[in-house]
Amino acid sequence: MAEIINLDKPKKPLLSRLKSISALIFDWDGVFNSGYKGVDHASGYFEPDILGLNMLRFSFWLKTQSILPVVIISGAENPNSKVLSQREHFNFLLNGVFNKGKSLEALSEMHGLDVRNAALFFDDLNDLSMLPKCGVTSMIGRDASSASQKIIHEKYKLDYISNFESGGYALREIFERMLDDLDMLENIIDHRSELSDAYLDYMKDREKIKLKVIV
Repeated sequence: MAEIINLDKPKKPLLSRLKSISALIFDWDGVFNSGYKGVDHASGYFEPDILGLNMLRFSFWLKTQSILPVVIISGAENPNSKVLSQREHFNFLLNGVFNKGKSLEALSEMHGLDVRNAALFFDDLNDLSMLPKCGVTSMIGRDASSASQKIIHEKYKLDYISNFESGGYALREIFERMLDDLDMLENIIDHRSELSDAYLDYMKDREKIKLKVIV
């Protein structure tokens, strides 16, 4: 497990920003997976993380009756990211991106995405250009890069750093921490376990979303 860092951030401003989240923005490699790649190995994802993402989207639907947009932005081509994005009805998939910060600006200008209040989930240096543009920032913890992680946190005042590493359900950890901070976790568990009418209505609304792939 990665080193636990005391964020020392007042809870009230974070809670306000959590309630105002407008979209969920993800890097792919090192966030949904360990970041391992090979000639015959395409990076994938973990179902417990995806269930947690769905829980978070559902929690916002309960309050707003609208589906939180989801964006995956990656520096590489990842066939599994497209499969997942289509299955889970994400909104945007950007592959082969070199400057992720500028790509977010373009996404905002061209498609009206509210990046300023978005929640960002990232793991490494090639994601840093996105941090100043997003409202809530979460880093996937990693023992091997704990020194740079500490510098990044001191500079950007991150809201969440996972205790679990990439490939170890770190996203699920952060999603549940967010839901707990929003005082929504138990409510979401109840809805999901009962397959409530509200949850089924949310799933119907989610099915209407069509993925846009931007290359």
